[in-house]
Amino acid sequence: MISGISGVAPGASLLNARIFCQLARSRTSWILSALHGHGTHIAGIAAGERNVITGVSGVAPGASLLNARIFCQLARSRTSWILSALEWSIENGAHVINMSFGAWQGDGIGRDLFATAVRNAVAAGHIVVAAAGNDGPGEATIGSPAIICEVIAVGVSDIHDGIAHFSSRGPTGEGRVGIDRACRRISLEMNR
Repeated sequence: MISGISGVAPGASLLNARIFCQLARSRTSWILSALHGHGTHIAGIAAGERNVITGVSGVAPGASLLNARIFCQLARSRTSWILSALEWSIENGAHVINMSFGAWQGDGIGRDLFATAVRNAVAAGHIVVAAAGNDGPGEATIGSPAIICEVIAVGVSDIHDGIAHFSSRGPTGEGRVGIDRACRRISLEMNR
């Protein structure tokens, strides 16, 4: 089971994956629909069935999904909402927890409460994947939770398999490269 802590649009056409259960954690918006399409896009990459027009499918077509929406209409969230969604995902049996968002991290290592909760999830056997961020091209721009050593950090490559200009980069505060995988930028049309 895959938990996407972001949000999925109800009835997304590519998502034949089963939405197992949903959680909304936002003071200003308790709706589950995706306002910007990012969570739906990521869910399609994770579990979308083959799109007959583009010929693209998700990494685990048909997987069960948990939908944890933690961003309000202004695309903002709070640490408490994220921690609540992380705990909820674990309690509901998520094997893989995707966090396609990031926040500035000061020391480049991740030593705050949020990082501790993510490390605990990994130590308990959950796989955590996170977006490196879109704060490139400067060095040391990887956000949290991707900066955490135990998290699989995903950056973005361009059509020539180079690092996309906007993709965040290492090194981390520990001197690690920081990016574990880079995926080619994919149009949102993939999931429509």
